[in-house]
Amino acid sequence: MSLLTSRDFKYLWVYLLLFNLIWFLYELSFGQLFRSEFPILSAVTKVIVWICPVMGYIRFVNGLNPFVYLKINGNGLRGIRLVIIVCMIMGGCFWIKVNFFGTGAFIFGLGLHKWLNVVLLAGLTEEIVFRGFILQKMKEYMNFHKANVLTALLFVSIHFGIWYANGLTASHFLSSAIQVFFIGLVLGYLFKRSNSLWTVIIVHSVYNMGILISG
Repeated sequence: MSLLTSRDFKYLWVYLLLFNLIWFLYELSFGQLFRSEFPILSAVTKVIVWICPVMGYIRFVNGLNPFVYLKINGNGLRGIRLVIIVCMIMGGCFWIKVNFFGTGAFIFGLGLHKWLNVVLLAGLTEEIVFRGFILQKMKEYMNFHKANVLTALLFVSIHFGIWYANGLTASHFLSSAIQVFFIGLVLGYLFKRSNSLWTVIIVHSVYNMGILISG
């Protein structure tokens, strides 16, 4: 039986629709400008649009402690071995990419925007919303595997705005969607295995860093 009340279910889908719409419009209007000219403002905007509504929803709609519900309250070491193993595997893959298919050297001069918004903040904000909130909500309505697939699809959809704004071709759009969907699935399984949001926050951030510095 679903643990979602009809009220909670309706609020959840209203949240998802508004969240996707607002972020899509932001990417089409101010996203590029903020990232290039005002990286700190870009970071603040993402925190406001992504984290604040989730915290408010959990606290005021569900009456729960957001930090406990999201599994970011005092359980950071629970998945540390898993984090180390996964990050070592990713590091090896990026090393092979750079040395056999790239320039032969990692690029660390990324600029403030990429270090702040793509490496440090993206893992935190995106995992709070998608694995911490949406995946756990979906698990209250369906089994984990279905919830993980649906969450990964929603994770893909939130990237539509930036892909469209960047003028991706159809082939690049499709390849990016497949890549993000796969990463979303993996992050969901890591979250399930570790039962700690810090695991997927760290892995997500390290993955983003690897993508950027490997070219």
